[in-house]
Amino acid sequence: MKHIKTLKKICMQCMQDHEVDIFEIAEKTRFKSEEVMFKAIYEYCSHTDEFLETEDLIKKNDLSMKDAYRSKLGFLTSQDIIDIRNKYSVSQKDFSKILGWGRATITRYENHQVQDRAHDDVLRKISLDPKWFLEMLQRSEGSISKKAYNKYKTKARCQYKKSKNEYLISSIYAEYADIQADLNLNKVVDMINFLAQKVGNLRKSKLMQLLWYSDYLYYQTHGCFISGLVYYSTVDGFKPKGFDLIIELDGVSYSSTLHDQSVSYVFSTFPNFVTTQLERAEVEMLNCVVEDLEGLTFSQLVEKISDINLYDYENTIVSYLVAEEGFKY
Repeated sequence: MKHIKTLKKICMQCMQDHEVDIFEIAEKTRFKSEEVMFKAIYEYCSHTDEFLETEDLIKKNDLSMKDAYRSKLGFLTSQDIIDIRNKYSVSQKDFSKILGWGRATITRYENHQVQDRAHDDVLRKISLDPKWFLEMLQRSEGSISKKAYNKYKTKARCQYKKSKNEYLISSIYAEYADIQADLNLNKVVDMINFLAQKVGNLRKSKLMQLLWYSDYLYYQTHGCFISGLVYYSTVDGFKPKGFDLIIELDGVSYSSTLHDQSVSYVFSTFPNFVTTQLERAEVEMLNCVVEDLEGLTFSQLVEKISDINLYDYENTIVSYLVAEEGFKY
C-alpha cells in the first residue's frame, strides 16, 4: 500500500468535510482466464476507518486491471493507443474512420474495452509506420472534414520525415558498427552546412574532398578527427563511408539535376546558418581548408590531396582510414 496524497473534500463514506487520504494498493484478480496484478486507487476515511472506491475510481481501477491484462498478453495499453492517436493529432472519432472501424471503437479501447489481436496489430503498424497511416488517411479522405484531413496529413508527413531520418541514422551507424570510429553525425551535418555556406556551387565530389582534408589536417594538429567519418579512395579522390545515406539526413540540403545519365548534386545551407555542434578549433580548421582549397578546380583539388603521403602517419591516420579490406590508397 502506498500513500499518494491527501485531499480536503466531502468524504463520500461519512458525508463530512475532512481530509481524505488517497492510497494505491496492489491487487490480484482474474480476467478472461488470466490472473493479473494491477494497482488500484482508493480513498481512505479516517472517521470510519474504511476504504472507498468512488464511481470515478471504479472506472480507473477497471482500466488499470485491463491494461495489466493487455500488458501480460503483449497488447498495447489504453495509454499506448492514446499516444498513437496523439502522435498524429487525430480525434478518437476520426481515427476510427481512418481505420475503417466503428465510430466509437477507439473511444472504447481507450476507456474500457480490450482490443482483439487483429486490431492491436493494425494499431502497432500505424504507430511504427507513418507512411502506412498516410495511405489509410488518403483512403478515408471523403469521410472526414477537409480541414481535419489536411491537419492529419501534415502531422503524418512530419512523422514520416522523422522516422525516415531515424532509419537513416540507424543505417549509417550500422555501416560503422565493426569499425573503431567515433562517428558524430551531428557534426557531419554541420560540417556540410558550414562548407556549403562558405563555398559557392559546392558539388558532391568537391564536398567529399573538403570533408576528408578537414579531418586530415585536424588530425595532424589535434590527434583526432572532427567528423569521425571513415574514408576510402576512388579514382576521383576520397569518399566517406555511407555518404549516400548521410546526404539524405534531415538538415542536409541539396539540389540535383540529371546530366548525361548521371546525377549532379549542388549543396546549399539554410538562411542564417550558425553551427551548434562544431567547436571553435574545428570551425577555424574548416575556414583554413576553405581558404586553402576554395579556388581550386576539382582536378587540382584531387591532385593536391593525392600528393599527401598518408603513410608518413602509419598507425595513426592510415590505420584509421584504412578501416576494412578494400579501403586502400
